[in-house]
Amino acid sequence: GREAKCNEKPACPNGQEKVQCLKDPCQGATCPAYPKATCVSNNCGSCKAQWYKADGTPVNCIKSSPCPPGQTQVKCLKDPCQGATCPACPSAKCVPNYCDGCHALWYKADGTPTNCAKPSPCPPGQNEVQCKKDPCEGATCPACPSAKCVSNYCGGCNALWYKADGTPVNCIKSSPCPPGQTQVKCLKDPCQGATCPAYATAKCVSNYCGGCNALWYKADGTPVNCTKSSPCPPGQNQVKCLKDPCQGATCPACPTAKCVSNYCGGCHALWYKADGTPANCAKSSPCPPGQNEVQCKKDPCEGATCPAYPTAKCVSNYCGGCNALWYKADGTSVSCAKSSPCPPGQDEVHCTIDPCEGATCPAYPEAICISNYCGGCNALWYKADGTPVNCTKSSTCPPGQEEVECTIDPCEGATCPAYPTAKCVSNYCGGCNALWYKADGTTVDCNKSSPCPPGEDEVHCTIDPCESATCPAYPDATCVSNYCGGCNALWYKADGTSVNCTKSSPCPPGQDEVHCTIDPCESATCPTYPDATCVSNYCGGCNALWYKADGTSVNCTKSSPCPPGQDEVQCKKDPCEGATCPADATAKCVSNYCGGCNALWYKADGTAVDCTKSSPCPPGQEEVECTIDPCEGATCPADATAKCVSNYCGGCNALWYKADGTTVDCNKSSPCPPGQDEVHCTIDPCESATCPAYPDATCVSNYCGGCNAL
Repeated sequence: GREAKCNEKPACPNGQEKVQCLKDPCQGATCPAYPKATCVSNNCGSCKAQWYKADGTPVNCIKSSPCPPGQTQVKCLKDPCQGATCPACPSAKCVPNYCDGCHALWYKADGTPTNCAKPSPCPPGQNEVQCKKDPCEGATCPACPSAKCVSNYCGGCNALWYKADGTPVNCIKSSPCPPGQTQVKCLKDPCQGATCPAYATAKCVSNYCGGCNALWYKADGTPVNCTKSSPCPPGQNQVKCLKDPCQGATCPACPTAKCVSNYCGGCHALWYKADGTPANCAKSSPCPPGQNEVQCKKDPCEGATCPAYPTAKCVSNYCGGCNALWYKADGTSVSCAKSSPCPPGQDEVHCTIDPCEGATCPAYPEAICISNYCGGCNALWYKADGTPVNCTKSSTCPPGQEEVECTIDPCEGATCPAYPTAKCVSNYCGGCNALWYKADGTTVDCNKSSPCPPGEDEVHCTIDPCESATCPAYPDATCVSNYCGGCNALWYKADGTSVNCTKSSPCPPGQDEVHCTIDPCESATCPTYPDATCVSNYCGGCNALWYKADGTSVNCTKSSPCPPGQDEVQCKKDPCEGATCPADATAKCVSNYCGGCNALWYKADGTAVDCTKSSPCPPGQEEVECTIDPCEGATCPADATAKCVSNYCGGCNALWYKADGTTVDCNKSSPCPPGQDEVHCTIDPCESATCPAYPDATCVSNYCGGCNAL
């Protein structure tokens, strides 16, 4: 399977005759793409110089463009890296790139490309601005004089204040109260000695708007109502206890839980986790997954009887409800409902068939059916633990969540600070939930009490930030009031893009920004580049700067000798120096610098001459004569719009080009390397080919650039 290189030249493949060459094709030939490649003369069909690597692999000597397809290499007036810097990575190395422009590309020491743009310290949607002076310069914090000022340039020139522990502070001494409420002074902190019996874990925040108020909030910022001291549910009276129920109480299952005394129907010690969730202090929950242990007004077994099994023992069960479960002496559970006497007002009836016969429970297929004859022939359904289920309706709750009963309506007293107009809907799936919806039925999140990002509090402003605010840099911009971290006036274009109104165009050192009576671009023109875009510049004067669509600046002060779309370039030497015109030796050369270093040829009467028509082929390739035009009948499957150009250098070749002159590879999935076209051969190159030097070598036909036997 290893390719072998034969020292003895094989005979030409069928269809190609060996020709005599006036000189060795390798004489004077070079291989720019692979200077170390070895030249091998080939006179089969024509005089060709073929090149190979040291291992015998053929190479393509035509230097491929360093630019990717569709990009042209340009010449620049100066090195793109000259004066360029990489603020984000000062140790990066600059590499000039001339593909479709003058670019300075930066790479790390390991060759990885790096982004030189310093990452913005601002959150998404806020741009970093430049300020005329440090925002902290001269700033004070009356509310907290010991606070430290930190300059912030995100979305404006902001002076942010922090405590020694890094907690942000509000420096507005007179906290802005809502309209109609005046801030008052209090003899003592409203939170001093204040308690919140209803939410023992709530945090107190002093409020001086309209009075000395102690406001209470949960850990997530949701306000709580402490005005009612732990109201008891209907049917439970608040009692007085000789001692605090939490005194000496412990929670073995959750030692970190906090105890809250409860006086509803008795002296109870209730336990809560740090997040306010009730904790079960029983070391191992007696309830199965999906069922919470509840508290009952009285012991479920108190007064309960089991007519069907009078000797059965009652065991109180608090899983998912107040249940009285019955067991035989051997621990087997029994059903007391089968011959259970009916409640008052219901007579026991006789049924012709068992009510459970043929009955189904779609909502709970695994439920157990118990026949009941109280007031009718009823099929009652129970779970394995004896909990009754409702089979007449499919559960409104999703799988894994059971519908529970609540002592009070979850929406009673519930509020939604984030959306005060939202409507509350009680939900009993998996717990007593208060769900909130907009008028259009969209759910809302009431847990977030601020529309601001983390670390920024929503503030109250005495006036609308947009009132009397202006945007000199973008007069047509729209102002949007923002209360996150301060009273901010944010400006946006019609398409929603944010703009920076704190500065117009920043000028370089030594140039002052001036005010112009009229826009410099008003009535300005660029004859050299009519399609260029004008940008007003006020640095050092009223300037009209012009740019191409790709952002390249253009010079409109001089009339360019080049047509629109072609830039005048500088060349290291005169294009006509050493240039010849084989097609017309009498033609005169004229140097042209439009879009490149061009040597144009003209006759004595000024007519342009095409010197490429009879141009000799490159070294190593001789011009041949073909019986038919190579483009006759040729097609380009990969690009149907490509134009065919006949080429007779080294063979009868059909070359294809795009409208802009770029070469096209017409092989949709060519097996050949770039620069080599796959050709069609009349016979298999390996047919009758031999390798005297390696008789055991295997011949592989190759059609890249010719009919080759490898």
